[in-house]
Amino acid sequence: MREYELKWLLDLHFEFSKERGIDPDLISDWEPDTKNFKFPEKLVHESLLYNELNFHYHFLYALKPIKEKVANYYNELNTYSEKLDTDGIAIVPGITSALYLTLLAFKKKGLTKGLGVRPIYFSIRDTCNDLSINLDLIDSYSNEAYVANLEEIIQKLQDGSYDFFILTNPVYCAGMQLDPSYIAEIQRVCTERNVLLVMDEAFIIPWGKGAKNFKSYSTTQTVVIRSPMKALFINGLKVATVTGPTWLIGDIEGNSTHVLGSITYPQLSLADHFFSQAPEVIKEIQNCEKSNYVFLKHNYAEVGKLVQNYTTAHLVEANSNPYGMIECSNISNNKETLANVIKAVLTETGCMILPSWRYSFTVENNPFAFRINLARANENYINKLKEILDKLASI
Repeated sequence: MREYELKWLLDLHFEFSKERGIDPDLISDWEPDTKNFKFPEKLVHESLLYNELNFHYHFLYALKPIKEKVANYYNELNTYSEKLDTDGIAIVPGITSALYLTLLAFKKKGLTKGLGVRPIYFSIRDTCNDLSINLDLIDSYSNEAYVANLEEIIQKLQDGSYDFFILTNPVYCAGMQLDPSYIAEIQRVCTERNVLLVMDEAFIIPWGKGAKNFKSYSTTQTVVIRSPMKALFINGLKVATVTGPTWLIGDIEGNSTHVLGSITYPQLSLADHFFSQAPEVIKEIQNCEKSNYVFLKHNYAEVGKLVQNYTTAHLVEANSNPYGMIECSNISNNKETLANVIKAVLTETGCMILPSWRYSFTVENNPFAFRINLARANENYINKLKEILDKLASI
């Protein structure tokens, strides 16, 4: 069985639904609270308006006008140390496809030795396995908010002959945004060693103290994967950008024709409207971001208050992204034990939790943990979380 396979969790879900006639409450899910989380409704409405272009194909290599808007957007944010040109941009349907197309481009260029940090998005690990790309992993630990040791990373990069180094910012699911000086040092070493740095920045939502976006990425040595729309939870109409060396972007766009076909017009329209940065778009986005930052920060604090009531539970330190992790020191990380624990929680509370094992937190010295959704942490969610923690504390 693959390390990150989800089938056993899906089986539990289906068994519960069949027996009780209702679906379990997915406490670790990716959907926001539609009442309190603010969405850019006008932006989405404008993107979905009828247009005859819905009846045409839209291939990635033919999107230069929108790429110009993407370049202007990131250049105005000073995201890069050099000017970003359209040749260094790919617009893709989403983050997962962006990661796959990037790794596929590496494989075709013979770049098959990579280094990464756990926790890591399971699709990255699985894609590397599927493409026969060797991915060594550095472990990160609970007592450091799962931010990997910088000296260990540098030592690995200097000692090994790696083609690429992939890093998730903020820390995948745990939620600590990496300090700009931390990223700068890694990028410096990668450049010296001629190692491509890949930054997976799917979930950047900096709502906490000290959370600051890095602003000096190299356009020739660093690949940056982002989706501003994902941060706004436009999950049904998402689109992402990949920026990096022109040879890589060319390969991504070429590969996309075989893997994805074309991008849909609504996705293209969303990108066009968002990156145009028209005054009304800017105003709506800023209002959403400001409101949602406050909402996430408040929810993190409320979950923290609840967790303090349990001696065996700990809320992992975080300052960015809509997710968090609660650790439980009294539960073994053994996979068989976890399966029984998750089933017991589901049976007694009607809630399904996704374990840290799913997100590759499960390494020596790390306690068992499960993911929570801070974008959904309203009063009802907190009450459900209390039932879960009561059950976990009794095990």
